[in-house]
Amino acid sequence: MIYGVGLLAVIILAICPRYIFIKEMDNKIEELNADLGKQKLLFPVFQDFLKKMQLKVPDGLPFPEKAKLSREDIGRISFVFQEVAQKCNLSLEGIKPDVETLIDGSGHLLMNVTTKGNFVDFQNFLARVCKIPALENIEQIRIVKESGDLELKLKLWFAKEQE
Repeated sequence: MIYGVGLLAVIILAICPRYIFIKEMDNKIEELNADLGKQKLLFPVFQDFLKKMQLKVPDGLPFPEKAKLSREDIGRISFVFQEVAQKCNLSLEGIKPDVETLIDGSGHLLMNVTTKGNFVDFQNFLARVCKIPALENIEQIRIVKESGDLELKLKLWFAKEQE
């Protein structure tokens, strides 16, 4: 009788929890296998979408030759933005280079630019900024209305020479 109770205790305390754990793991494995099967099925469709999404430059559109900012160019980039803002009747509120991208060897520089003015002037400003040869990407454009004026905040990525 005591051995029977001991055997029952071993079954309840040792074998049952492991059995439950193994069943849970089997269920998770089945779910992951189902997900893997879906991904294998959809992968060719995903590749087709990637091919279709690659943008081709239309003929006849003006695109500036790409260049990289040298150290001297990085020092003068704030003057370029001031000049462009003045030509577009905008007030330049701030130009902040991201320090980490400035000192790392990635070959890219992140700049945060803030201007104030009206919407039509923003359009002209963006058109002129896009003509900067070292501009690689506009990550973010945020327009916020503040006290009658619009505030344009840009996150811009520039190519820079690696040191």
